[in-house]
Amino acid sequence: MVEGNSAIDSLPIQNRGQKPLVQKIYYGQSAAHGHFDPSDRVQMQTLDKMMKSSEVQKHMLDAVLSPEDIIDWASHQGKGPVKELLYSVFSSPEAWEKKYQQKMPKNNKKEGEGFVNFYWNGEVRQGIKKAMKLRILPADVPVTNFVEVSYGKGDGAPHQVSSAMRGVLIDANKYFVTRRLMTLGNSLVKEYQAQGDTPNEARKRALETIRSLIPHEPYEVFPSEEKRQDFISLVDRDKTLTPAQKLLKKSPVSTVFIAYISPNNPNSIHAAESSGFVKVGKLPDEKNDDGGIVSGDYVLLLDWDRLNEKMQQQALNEKLPGKNISRVVAHKPEGFDKRLQERLKTNPK
Repeated sequence: MVEGNSAIDSLPIQNRGQKPLVQKIYYGQSAAHGHFDPSDRVQMQTLDKMMKSSEVQKHMLDAVLSPEDIIDWASHQGKGPVKELLYSVFSSPEAWEKKYQQKMPKNNKKEGEGFVNFYWNGEVRQGIKKAMKLRILPADVPVTNFVEVSYGKGDGAPHQVSSAMRGVLIDANKYFVTRRLMTLGNSLVKEYQAQGDTPNEARKRALETIRSLIPHEPYEVFPSEEKRQDFISLVDRDKTLTPAQKLLKKSPVSTVFIAYISPNNPNSIHAAESSGFVKVGKLPDEKNDDGGIVSGDYVLLLDWDRLNEKMQQQALNEKLPGKNISRVVAHKPEGFDKRLQERLKTNPK
């Protein structure tokens, strides 16, 4: 029980037999991910404890949240005007046993160990524009493509955030792809209606247009892996490009996940790099109110190829009979292979 958290303490404890928490884990990973249940007292107490952990309080801005803020944060999940998407990281029995040399208590299996948060509000976009002015980020990439990532874990929790974050990044990208396509679809419906289509005709045309775009946008299509590697090699050899420009040109995904991490936070840097992020620059140092120097944060972008390599290698290490993982697990939606092949036959690049 968390003392003084009346808004949280007044919540019921949900019956997980009737309302189970959905947890997802990718082959080869040691931690699962899902979403917090804002209607459950135990879940909200767990999230509240995470936000009060020493590492989160030390390194995360705006880490002081009221009980009402905690519940609201876990509730919206990208809906409404609040542009955030929150995931929970769940304990893995294997990781627990490795850390504590004992079986994981049953109660711990339903409590989160950490969180991963995505946000894309006006403050994030101001930060992106600042990095563009400093030439850390290329100015020709739409600001709306960037999504900031932050993460943390509770005190004493196993180091599983990076393992779960790999799967979270893949699932979050699907959310943002869908979001962009729906926004495009709504714009097309209005455009087609302005051309004289009925609402049903406009929706049908918009759906057909989006379906024709899915294999190509936001996924870069090459007629073969050899051609893709040739393109990557050319980008790598181009000495006129900054590290961020090279990474984004090679990226087959238009969602650009970005993180800002203090050089004084090596655990978070390690977690990010273990999830496929790479440093592309560093913000300038600044003076604080006391006249001291505050070191500027590293700017890190997700490298989808690195993420794929880690996911593939760890999946192969599982040696699961009859199971397979594609090297492009993060590059394209599931089930598109056949349609992609058909399209390449008629419209090769």
